[in-house]
Amino acid sequence: MSEMNERPDERILSKIKKLIAFASDSRGNENEVAAAARQVESMLRKYNLEMSEVIMADLDTQSDAVSDATFFLRYRRRSKGYDVIPKWVQWIAVRTAELFDCHVSSTSAVNDKGQREATLRFFGYRTDLTIATWMLDYFLAEVFRASKKHPELDGRAAHDSFRDAAALVLSQRLTALRHERDASPSSGTALVVRKASAIEDKFGQFKYGKSKAPNTRDVDAFAKGAEAGRKININPGTPIEDRSASTATRLA
Repeated sequence: MSEMNERPDERILSKIKKLIAFASDSRGNENEVAAAARQVESMLRKYNLEMSEVIMADLDTQSDAVSDATFFLRYRRRSKGYDVIPKWVQWIAVRTAELFDCHVSSTSAVNDKGQREATLRFFGYRTDLTIATWMLDYFLAEVFRASKKHPELDGRAAHDSFRDAAALVLSQRLTALRHERDASPSSGTALVVRKASAIEDKFGQFKYGKSKAPNTRDVDAFAKGAEAGRKININPGTPIEDRSASTATRLA
């Protein structure tokens, strides 16, 4: 299908999919990987502004304009599914959903092996929904890849501390990027509000709880994780503040 015949959402999805694939490629340099989320958010914001009337009409007339998607964690311990979604995954999931005008909740579903496991369920406008799940998969892959770069991490406590710290820093960066977007004159506030209303009308209200500070069982691993989270810097040029872990948000 030629670009002239493609729907606008197909074009933006194709561009963003290629960008994420490139950012995920270990051959890409660090700056290219670091800029991925910012580029995706910028591209999607421009698309939303250009297509705001079409999206508004979709939300008003198409019953499937807002839908949901089940997200399985493909990075598992010992090749088994999770019984519960880890807190560090929840932190990143909530902030990713918010950045792309979606909501997320924890649930369970049957995987391709016929086993029931804990999963995430995203809710949002169809284009946002696709991009949010792609980006979450990218972020989780980066955290896992970063932990593999530290072979000196020994045991579950060390790996958990590393991932907790990386996720906290990354979620802070996602929050900063969303605040920057919301403060922009070209944020498309009316469309953001309309999407939120459409999601609530179809799926009800969503509430997120404040997460307590994680148990830093391995201080050295936690420090390494925080450094790794900074290297997944999604908003280059802005200093990272050392904030309380209480700023993290978990699924209610």
